[in-house]
Amino acid sequence: MSLGSDFERRVMAKLKEHGWYVMRAAGSRGVADLVAMRQRDPVRLGPEVLLVQCKRGFQCGPKEWNALVSAAEQVCAVPVLAAKVKRGVIGFWRMTGRKTGRKGVKAPIEELVL
Repeated sequence: MSLGSDFERRVMAKLKEHGWYVMRAAGSRGVADLVAMRQRDPVRLGPEVLLVQCKRGFQCGPKEWNALVSAAEQVCAVPVLAAKVKRGVIGFWRMTGRKTGRKGVKAPIEELVL
């Protein structure tokens, strides 16, 4: 088992702890490593869906970033970056727009509370 797949499994376990049903796209080379779903609160109907890219080092290039944002837009999902913050701690961030890749331009991202 590689370090990447081990991290994906840890992210998957963390999402499950918070009530998400999670599927792993092992070796698919697709835009998302994980797809997570759960029923929204009773006031809003329909499922909530996350497309999750797992990164042990928080580095996600513009091409990969923008592909995930585009895919999420097509299926009304939330594009999410899950990254290792420090030893044993996983953070989740919602990608709020496309990434330009220009130096000095902050990535469009906001912390996501599960």
